[in-house]
Amino acid sequence: MYVAAESFINSNGISAIALAFFTALFSMVGWLLKIVHDDKKETRDAKRAAIQAAESAKTVEANTKNVSNGFASGVLGKLQRIEDKVDDVATAQREHLEWHLEREKK
Repeated sequence: MYVAAESFINSNGISAIALAFFTALFSMVGWLLKIVHDDKKETRDAKRAAIQAAESAKTVEANTKNVSNGFASGVLGKLQRIEDKVDDVATAQREHLEWHLEREKK
């Protein structure tokens, strides 16, 4: 059972083993190039997403500061008005109680 070397050669003159080897080699090179290309694309997309997230975070931070400062000053003003009203009520109660004490003394 001896196989002649000519049986591995195609009609176009390329060895079947060489054809299989180069097909596998070029497939691997193509596969590696695709992996590199996809990796670069994912890296580029990730960088864009990170930049966009950072810009959004800065915008949110600025908006939060503006809203919280406005909210805080509004709440502070309301608390000040409440304090003034409580002081007015306390003064009125004190004056009323003093009136009762003076009335009892007479």
